[in-house]
Amino acid sequence: MGIFDFLKKKEFDKISELEKKIISLENTNSELNSNQNRYNGIVDVEFYIKTEKENQL
Repeated sequence: MGIFDFLKKKEFDKISELEKKIISLENTNSELNSNQNRYNGIVDVEFYIKTEKENQL
């Protein structure tokens, strides 16, 4: 393996690692969005229940 092949492999390895980190961040972002949507749904339900109770009084 020549020096240029070695350097190409090193660059390829760096790019591969960056791609893995990007995929991991995308997955984390997706999970956070999902959790945010669930939380927003819970808040909406709690607000609805509170409003209904107040309307019944």
